[in-house]
Amino acid sequence: TLLERQPAKNDQQQITIWLDGVCRAYCSFHRSDPATCLTFISKLFEICINECLLSVYKRVQTKATNVLKTVIKTILKPQMETLRTNPLLKQLFKYVEHGLTYAYTLSWNCVFHLLADMFELMGKDYFEFCRNCLSSLSGLRSTKDFSFLAELDSTVGKAIRVFEPKNILQVIPLNLTGTINDAQLEQSWLLPLLRDNITHTELNHFVGYFLPIAFQLQTTG
Repeated sequence: TLLERQPAKNDQQQITIWLDGVCRAYCSFHRSDPATCLTFISKLFEICINECLLSVYKRVQTKATNVLKTVIKTILKPQMETLRTNPLLKQLFKYVEHGLTYAYTLSWNCVFHLLADMFELMGKDYFEFCRNCLSSLSGLRSTKDFSFLAELDSTVGKAIRVFEPKNILQVIPLNLTGTINDAQLEQSWLLPLLRDNITHTELNHFVGYFLPIAFQLQTTG
């Protein structure tokens, strides 16, 4: 019933009040009936992503983002064992990933925050499913005069921690050979993110991937 009373996305005051109420209602619903609550989550993601993040008001975008972040942490995370065999999780991720399209240019910072939370929620097992999204993030990072570099880098950093560098480098290769051909260093933005976000990785990957580059740089230097 509450979902049917949704105000217009550009009615700034009413939609933010409504979103607060919906968030409280969902959290209460989850406490009383977790399984049934999950069946209504998709509609909330659809409203927040497809409507509220397209609002002309930053306040509405931020409120919708915070609602979804609360839902991810409070409702989805405790039910991950159930969700791993449920197509719902992939459906919700696709809603968020859709926010990388150019219609959402003004709310990309919100989309990046949500993607980071979804990466963390889903975990390493969903790396293959998230490959296209990671590739899209890399493409946006290469865009001239991109407005949300800090937020995008934070999201890629979270992906490195969740999916591990070996997998990230499959999608976003450094393209380093340790030779003069590396002068452009187009993917050099990834290096500090790897440095700051590698928490556990296989030693043999470090030896096999980075050490030859280091030796080559030493030789050419």
